[in-house]
Amino acid sequence: MRLITFTKQQLREMPRPQPQYYEEMLSIAHSEEENSLIFDRDDHRYLAMKQKYRPQGLGDTIADVLHATKVDKVVQALASPCGCLERQKMLNELIPYGNPSPNQS
Repeated sequence: MRLITFTKQQLREMPRPQPQYYEEMLSIAHSEEENSLIFDRDDHRYLAMKQKYRPQGLGDTIADVLHATKVDKVVQALASPCGCLERQKMLNELIPYGNPSPNQS
C-alpha cells in the first residue's frame, strides 16, 4: 500500500475545481486525520479519480500553472471577464493529450 496525504484545504483549492471533486475525494479516502485525508495510491478508486480529472490538453496545463502561481486570481481581479475559459477550451482542442480521435491525423 502506497499512501499519499492531502489537507482538506489542498483538495478544495485543486485546479479546475468542479463542485463534485471534493465530495468524490472525501468518499474514497483511505482514512482521515484532523484536517488531512489519506489515500491509497494503488486503490482503483483513487486511480480512476486521477484519470477522470487529469488535464485534457494544453489549456488545462496552462490553467494549472496559473492557478498554482496564483496568477489566475490577479487576472480575475484586473480583467473581468478575461476570456480565460474560452482560451483554455480552444487550447485543449488545438493541443489535446492522449490518443487522437479517428478523425484527427
